[in-house]
Amino acid sequence: MPFSLLAFMSYAGRGLSSQKPWVLRTSALAATAVLFKFTALGALIGISAHLLWDRRYKDAIRFVACVVGPVILVYAFLEVSVGSGIWTMTISGNALKLSLLVIVDYLGNKYLANALVIAAIASCMPLLARSMGKRNAEAAMAFYFLASFFLFAFACGKPGSSYNYFLESGIGLALVIPAALHSLCLRHEIEGYRMFVALLILALAVNLKSLHGIVNVNWSASIDHEGVSRTLSTVRIPSGTYVMADAAYVMDVVQAGHVPLINDNYLYSLMVINGKIPGGQVMRALTEGQISYVLLAHPLKHYAQLAGQWWPLDVVAYVEQHYSCEAVMGSGGDTGAVGCTPRDGPQP
Repeated sequence: MPFSLLAFMSYAGRGLSSQKPWVLRTSALAATAVLFKFTALGALIGISAHLLWDRRYKDAIRFVACVVGPVILVYAFLEVSVGSGIWTMTISGNALKLSLLVIVDYLGNKYLANALVIAAIASCMPLLARSMGKRNAEAAMAFYFLASFFLFAFACGKPGSSYNYFLESGIGLALVIPAALHSLCLRHEIEGYRMFVALLILALAVNLKSLHGIVNVNWSASIDHEGVSRTLSTVRIPSGTYVMADAAYVMDVVQAGHVPLINDNYLYSLMVINGKIPGGQVMRALTEGQISYVLLAHPLKHYAQLAGQWWPLDVVAYVEQHYSCEAVMGSGGDTGAVGCTPRDGPQP
């Protein structure tokens, strides 16, 4: 996100004037943002849209080419150098089926019902008014926010999406609201200014409860990593075998000196369900005796009820049949995790 914001700031500081070169610096920052996080497209889309709004078609083409070109080259290099896994994990793995119900839930119940988001969307109207072709910095802010927000609306419909996809939209929100207030003040639209300030006061008051909840929540309270790490240090894992662990415990496995089978079981299962990768790799590892320990966040029956979204159902059934599972205990009692070891070795 910082690189996307820096790209926009570079464009706002240099790209609105023909006196300073801006394309290479701005496109390098925007490309870096995309390479770090593929959904950090706010600067790329927002700047391109503003260039088209200003009828600067050649600049738009140059900018897009200078962003997309390096990204493609980096992906091509990594695809060749790391054994063709980068495309599957970052591009193909993200091209999952959208859920319109999830999009409606995110927007209708959480974001479009939020007074600050409504204020930000409303802020774009005075910023865009009569700005076409004028290289207006405030209009560029509006495009940056709208591009980030609509990208978030699209991305949140993917399985595995998260609230952190709104971060870039939040950055744009923090830009357009003050810009709209400044614009109303300069135009001497006193009534509009007062109404906007009243809406902001209401929005901030409404959001205080939510902010208090975010600040006071203990995100790590439900996971006893210390207890899990202590157990992993005592488990015998033969060389050349793996630990099949839920994503929440993968780092614990690595820190204990073992090798996790995969780094994100949820993403793996979604890619299998959506046909992005062939299924069967985990089952093959199980039946060939390559998995010496299974570390789960919940009892096996919990996974059997999730229609294969966290682990494929055949994997869950195999572990239940051929592994002995017990609660992982920590210094404070039950960690909530479940550890499983093979009963009699792998079975065909």
